[in-house]
Amino acid sequence: MDYLSNAQVLVSGAMQIQGAACGVDETGGLLVDTHQGRKTVYSGDVSVRRQ
Repeated sequence: MDYLSNAQVLVSGAMQIQGAACGVDETGGLLVDTHQGRKTVYSGDVSVRRQ
C-alpha cells in the first residue's frame, strides 16, 4: 500500500521538483512523475499537496 500514490508533491532542495508521487525505486529513491518525465529524488524536503 502506498499512501502517497498519485499525490501531488513538491520537493525542495538543490532543485525544485513538482509532480505526482509514484512509489520508490529499488534503492529507496522517491519516484515523481513530472511534465518532463519520471524523476528519482534521493534527498530534499517533500510537501504533499492533497486535493
